[in-house]
Amino acid sequence: MVAGTFFAESDPFTLALVLEPTGRTLTNIRTNPQVSVVVSSGSPFDAYLQGEGEAVELIEDGQPQATRTALLAKAPEVEPFLQYPLVTLAVRVHRWRVTDVPNGWMPGRELVHPEHAVLSA
Repeated sequence: MVAGTFFAESDPFTLALVLEPTGRTLTNIRTNPQVSVVVSSGSPFDAYLQGEGEAVELIEDGQPQATRTALLAKAPEVEPFLQYPLVTLAVRVHRWRVTDVPNGWMPGRELVHPEHAVLSA
């Protein structure tokens, strides 16, 4: 399944996002939290990232509001969407593949989360 969403990053390996509680994307994530993500402007001449990781629902005190605040700071145009009931998630990326054609990163370079570097070594 492919879905687009706004996200805010809390560190290089964690993306925070919100999804509709009755949408197919959330249903699929609840069935299988292993996800792949692409971060791209849509231009082939801008760097883009492909990642794999795990999606986790955030329900602890303050986490949903912190995610909404971070999303508004990054993309104020999402404000009307945030008025609806939403589920807050974190995507914990295990590894990124970064491709940047203008800077010669072709093939892309792999960035592995430190916790997963030991496992893949």
